[in-house]
Order: sequence, then C-alpha cells, then structure tokens
Amino acid sequence: MPYRLAADVGGTFTDIVRLDEATGVCLATKVPTTPDDIAAGVVRGFDEIVDGDYSDVTGIVYGTTAGLNALIQRTGARTALVTTRGFRDVYEIGRGNHPDMYDNQYRKPEPLLRRRDVLEATERVDRHGRVVTPVDHGELRALAQRLTDGGYESVAVAFLHSYVNPANERAAAEILRAALPTTVPVTLSNDIAPELGEYERVSTTVLNAYVTPVIRRYVTRLRHLLTERGFTGHAFVMQSNGGVLTEQVAAAQPVRIIMSGPVGGVIGAGAIGAGLGTGDVLAVDMGGTSFDVSLIVDGAPQIALESHLEGFPVLAPSVQTLSIGAGGGSIAWTEADSMRLGPRSSGARPGPVCYGLGGREPTTTDANVVLGRIATEDFLGGRMPLSPDLAGRALDDYGARLGLSAAEAAEGILTVANSAMADAIRRITLQRGLDARDFTLLAYGGAGPLHAVALAEELEIDRVVVPPRPGAFSAWGMLHAPLRHDGAVSVLRALDAFTGEDLDDTFAAIRAGLDPGIVATIEADGSVLEQRSLDLRYRGQKYSVNLPLDGLVGTGPIRAAFDARYRVLFGFASPDTPVEVVNARLALVVKQASAGPHGVRRPAGPARPRHSIQGRYDGLRHETAVVARDDLAADEQIPGPAVLTELTATTVVPPGWRAAVEADGSLSLTRLPDTDTAR
Repeated sequence: MPYRLAADVGGTFTDIVRLDEATGVCLATKVPTTPDDIAAGVVRGFDEIVDGDYSDVTGIVYGTTAGLNALIQRTGARTALVTTRGFRDVYEIGRGNHPDMYDNQYRKPEPLLRRRDVLEATERVDRHGRVVTPVDHGELRALAQRLTDGGYESVAVAFLHSYVNPANERAAAEILRAALPTTVPVTLSNDIAPELGEYERVSTTVLNAYVTPVIRRYVTRLRHLLTERGFTGHAFVMQSNGGVLTEQVAAAQPVRIIMSGPVGGVIGAGAIGAGLGTGDVLAVDMGGTSFDVSLIVDGAPQIALESHLEGFPVLAPSVQTLSIGAGGGSIAWTEADSMRLGPRSSGARPGPVCYGLGGREPTTTDANVVLGRIATEDFLGGRMPLSPDLAGRALDDYGARLGLSAAEAAEGILTVANSAMADAIRRITLQRGLDARDFTLLAYGGAGPLHAVALAEELEIDRVVVPPRPGAFSAWGMLHAPLRHDGAVSVLRALDAFTGEDLDDTFAAIRAGLDPGIVATIEADGSVLEQRSLDLRYRGQKYSVNLPLDGLVGTGPIRAAFDARYRVLFGFASPDTPVEVVNARLALVVKQASAGPHGVRRPAGPARPRHSIQGRYDGLRHETAVVARDDLAADEQIPGPAVLTELTATTVVPPGWRAAVEADGSLSLTRLPDTDTAR
C-alpha cells in the first residue's frame, strides 16, 4: 500500500508519522533526536515505522531546526557580503528603532559578519532601475580571489536597488560563481528578497548565505541515507509560510524553511479546528525545548510578511509564531532566592534527570514526574520508563536551596512554567485586541497536553482540545501542507493609478520571473492554483497589510476590502486617505491529499484504568486513574483526576475537569458543571 511519511525534528525527540494513502490511517512514533547527525535520527524513525521497507513510500515531507540552531548557536558558515561601494555599513548599522521601549537592558544582536567580511564592488543602479554603472569584471574577479584566500564558505550579494533591476547582481554572481570553488554558494538578494527595505533585504540575504551550507549538508545527507534504503519518491521540506517546497529549493533558499518545525503544527491546527467546527483556535506546542503559540482566526493561520529571528529582520512570509524557552527539558535554577526556569534546556542528551542518562539539574518534566502527572512506567509507550527516585532527589536538592520540599519545589516550577506560557499567549492575543477566552485551546507537542488545562484555567478558557497523536502533531500537520512556490515584486504606486490590466501584467511578470524548473515541478504535481495578494498601506505609513485578492477585480473593490481588513486588524480605518501598493505577491499552490486523523481504536466497552498513581494538585494528594488513550471509546467521558497515556504524549485531566472523545479521535477537555467559572 502507498504511504507518505513526515518528520519533525525537535530538540529532544524526532516525531515520525506514516499516512496510509488508501485508508487514511496514520501511525506515529518518536525517537530520540541525534544532535550530532540529525539526518541519522530522522532515518532511524522512518526505518522503524516502515519496518525498513521503502518500496511503498511515495513521498516524504520533513521540517528541520538545523538552520535555526545554526543561527542561535552561531555555528553557520563563514560568510562574506559583497555590496555596492559606499554602502558597506548598511548591515552593521541596521535600524535605530528599539523593539521594546521598556527594556533598559536591550542590546542589538551581534552581526553574523564582521566589518572586514563586507566587500565593496563598483556598480550602481538608480531607484528607477537604470544601470548607472555596470559591474567591473576585473574587480569582481579580484574580489573572488580575496574570498577564496580568506577561506569563506558562503557569499551574499546585495546591491543597491537590485529589487528594481537585478542585472548588476546577476552579472556579479556569474563572475563570482565561475571564479569561486564550486562548494561556495552565492546568494543574491533579488532571488531571496526582491523587495523594498535596504537593511531588511541585506539582512535576509546574509542570513540565507549563513545557513545555506548547513542546510545543504543536512538535505544531502538525508537524501543519501534514504537512497541507500531504496527510496525513490519525492521529498519535500516544510516552509515557514505553511507550504512545502523541493529539497533543491530548500538547500538554495534555506531562509524560507527556518521556522518549518512549528509551522507544521499550525497547519494541522487549522485542519483540526475545521473538523471541530471552530475557526478560532489557539495552537500551543510544548516540546522538550520551547513553547510555541500561534493563532488560527476564521480558520486561517496568521501570516507575517516580515519576521525577526534572533533580532535579525527576515523578508520572507511566515506563519506568525511566538516562541519562548519553556519546554519539558527546561532547566530550573535560582536567582536572588527566587525560582527561574529556562531558557537553557537539557536537550536529548542528557535530558531530564528522570531519564537516567546523566542529567543532574531538575527540569519541567522532573517536576511533572514528582507530582504524579506522568505515569512513569508508561512513558513513550512503555519504551522509556522514567525514574521518580532520581527526579525526587534532584527536586529535594533544588527545594532545599529555597526551604521547600521536593513536591513544593515541583509545584513552584510548574507555576513558573505555566505563568510564562500564559503570558506568551496574552502577548499574541491581547496586544492584537483579541480575547483568549473566545478561542479553543488546541494543545500538542510531547508536553503540551500535560499543561493544557492549567493554561486554560489561568486564561479562563472553557475548552481544551488534544488531537490524536499530539506528540507527533506537527509532523501530521505537514502532511496537509500544499506544495507552494512564492514570488514578489516591489511596486510602490498609488492604488488608484492601477488598472485591471496593470495588475494582470504585474502578476504575469512575477510568474515569468519564477524559477522555471520549480514551476515545472509544481505543474507536474497537480492542478496549480494561483494566489494573488497585495501589500497595501495608507499613504504616509511605513508598515503594510497583506490583502489576498481572492477574485477581487478593480481598484474600488480592492480599496473597500483593504479598509475592512484594516478595521478588523486595528479597530479603525481611514477611508479618505489614499492607499499605496507596496508589493505584489504571487503564490503557486498545489494542494495535497488531506491526512485524516484516523487510526484511533474505539472499542464498544468503557475504558478501564490500567492502574492508579498518587497525583498532587493545588497542594493536595489525589488518587489518579491511569488510562490508555487508545482504549477510550467514542463519546466516552473520563472525569478528573486522570492521566491519559499514549506513545507520543501524556494528557492530564485535573480535578474539576473531564475528557470526552470526539468523533475524529480528539480529546475535548471541559470543566465539570459544578466548577464552571462565570464569564
């Protein structure tokens, strides 16, 4: 039978999903992440879920944190920037704005390049796109020799106004690629970010060049291991914007996939929300290292045209995700006789103390073990029993510093963790004028269902949903992602100056500029849908709003739709102010067959607890039922306190709450009637 596979690499575990294309049944597994060779861990998970037989695997999609980790840890390639003479300091100066006006300790991020890594080339294109000074071939060949002698592993090229006319950039790239070693990639700003914003465009180009060799090695290594096992199908990589692209594009433009892991879960959250009849979902993903929260509004994820990674602007559409360092492996520490948690994580090795792999510092997972929130014998489907004794001793030592017992210290750690995560949710909702109480909380990731109800109580949310296979949910979500290729062009014209023909010509020009090889791959894969959108703003503003055209024809309807969209986002509109078109965007999309959330067993009889454990909630001990989630029947209800176990995650149902099984196998957690909170 034909299968599709998906993999999501996390800091502690790598999650694998197999979809049977004939029946829609999904299977999932988790294997420890192998930080020294990420591809080896991914293939190990694939081997397990297909029993080493790849003959029926038709396609693979995967996300990767390799690029993001290289950025965070500053382990990317030694990179040089070639820019227009006289503009050497654009990258280092950046912008003068302060991202957080109340943070007196703010420091600009250290640039990825030193000033001596920035080389100037004699060339000039004016703002209208006229070539004032062509590139000097002899000078460029001399620069190539300097780059070779300097041992640079990657080169970024960003010339002034190349987004209007890339002729000089492309001429320079041709010379550099001919003169540099073939192992040194050359990244052009007009290929990565052909948009307004000199510093943002340079930053995006440098970031892409910085991580390209890292991603190229990972993609090449994974393809080699899969080929050795007989896999001959297509492999795609998850993009930050919610689509997937080919390995070849990912290796050349890795800036598009840096946030690929968390995005898979957001796409899956949209699919689950649609099935449950709710269009407004708070998607929270808690893994071993981080906590990620995203919004699904009216059934669609929120897309940002510009994002920031480690303080650096990136001109690439991405699903809006707020991440903080709060995961199952986050390490507890003390400062000024107060509890602190994260962002440092125990990772896959040594992992939390309860893993018994050499960890010494208590983590969020250890706190959950001590409080009886995890059935230690059933962790990871019984494959990896945990040690409550080791966790208890670590919490004893930690609590002694604060005059607390192990249990009190564990409750304190969870309070700190839950407060930090709730604050992150408030930031992504209240700051946009949204009320978290109007959303359904969808919790996934290996640790998300452990903390979901505690977050709901703090935020006064009435309903929590835990999808099937929550610990591998991001991988499952990747199977819903469409094949997608994006292009954009900066316009900067008054909307009223456009005719319908002008718009058609603009989008035709974007399509003509797309890589023909990629377009051919997309067209061969299925029916192609063109998605057109415009970045619009009121005259005098700096920031723009993306408006999908969705069949809108004529500047009048576009203007009316923009005013309405602006009012939804910001609470007001300015219909008498002229509107400017900043950028035009085109996406070629091929939708994939949906991965149904099937495969959950639903026996006729009620589930029986396997056993019980002592759980502690709000300082009180409770006898807590341990139930295998796969034993639950459809429409069955489990009152708390209970711990629902499965291979990929543990779901906690505390006192005063109950869990019910939805038709698609999701768990719906709601308050018991006598504990409902008045709104």
